Amino acid sequence: MITVTAGFAVLAALGSAGCAAVAGTMQHTTAKRGRRADGTATSHVADFARHQLAQALWWLSLCVQAGSLLLHATALRFGSLALVQPVLALVVVLALPLNHRLNRTRLTRTEMVWAAVVTAGMAGFLLTASSGSGAAPIPLRGLLLPAIAAALLVGLCLLLARRTSPHLAALCLGVAAGVAFSLEAALLQTTTGELVTNPLSALATPTPYALVLTGAAGVALTQLAYRAGPLSSALPAIVTVNPVASVLLSALVGAGGIATSPGALAAEVCTLACLVVGVGALARIIEQPDEGARQPTPVATGAPPRSRSS
Repeated sequence: MITVTAGFAVLAALGSAGCAAVAGTMQHTTAKRGRRADGTATSHVADFARHQLAQALWWLSLCVQAGSLLLHATALRFGSLALVQPVLALVVVLALPLNHRLNRTRLTRTEMVWAAVVTAGMAGFLLTASSGSGAAPIPLRGLLLPAIAAALLVGLCLLLARRTSPHLAALCLGVAAGVAFSLEAALLQTTTGELVTNPLSALATPTPYALVLTGAAGVALTQLAYRAGPLSSALPAIVTVNPVASVLLSALVGAGGIATSPGALAAEVCTLACLVVGVGALARIIEQPDEGARQPTPVATGAPPRSRSS
């Protein structure tokens, strides 16, 4: 059952997802403008970084993302990692009207159905997974082994991304970004309380600096995933690996906040599966106009539809 405190955390997480949807739409637009070559070679990454830094839209997206981070920190202050992170999967649903607004198209019935599947999966997870135990920050020493495992997994994904097709490269980089963001969320939850109660003492620990590092790595990996291949490969990995890895991390370190009875675990698996399937379907639909699979339906405004840029 969701408590009042947990409900506030969910509302803050929804606000964070909304800001992330706006920032993500901006970043995907700038990333596609800068797509020149596939791969993750050092020269290509350097050229891509210079292109991004030269765009005002990219800097604006960082400001919006800062608002998302602030709301995310608020959500983790009042809710557990396993409760908050799945809510962020709604970013792909919230991004739908933004994409259609940019391209002067209408939401299709198929998109609304899959958006409902994602929303139902998220709501079902919140109702079945919440244990009512509230937030339980993970000690830094408890994150040491997960951080090492995450670093190894990210390194493996980067290696595979350089040796595979654009679709698989985007998938690998998306997985790496999702892992980085799940670790960032755990560090954010640990750091927020310390900064509020004793900021000077918190700044003397490695936690806030590790938070900045993992956050920057997540943003960079997201941009590389968008650049490496189609959105239909990158987005599902980014959006779904994050909450799944966060739930696993909470369970492994005993952070609490999630029901662990056999029935609850079965329901959690089913609802998370709805999230994964729904996000994947929406990403494929969003990507179709870029691949020439369909023509967007123009809004009845008298203006011709513009080419897809997000």
